[in-house]
Amino acid sequence: MAHVTALYAALFALLFLFYSVQVVRQRKSARVSVGHNGNGRLERLARIHGNAAEYGPLILLLMALAELQSTSIYLIHAMGIALIAGRLLHAHGMAEGDRNLPFRVAGMLLTLLCLFAGAVILLLGVLRGL
Repeated sequence: MAHVTALYAALFALLFLFYSVQVVRQRKSARVSVGHNGNGRLERLARIHGNAAEYGPLILLLMALAELQSTSIYLIHAMGIALIAGRLLHAHGMAEGDRNLPFRVAGMLLTLLCLFAGAVILLLGVLRGL
């Protein structure tokens, strides 16, 4: 089993649940069931949630496959920490609009770094096995 990845999958799931609850609360408060109806806060919260849904599962899959290829657990931990930190930074950057743009950029860079690292690690592992 991929124990290290399982740790970060659990942490990511809790973070995703937190984002989900924020969106639901804002929808209830704004009385908007679909879309954002021009509510900027709801739109930002929905994108924080959506962005996590778009990147998190793929990165966790890459991490699990890399761990199953016997990649160093330190590298898997680094990817997991970068994933969680990236999503938190991105959310902080998105929450207040463009005012915190550097946090949003840093969050996306960490996330994209995880995606790139995971792809490279798996490709190298496959090439080693040929």
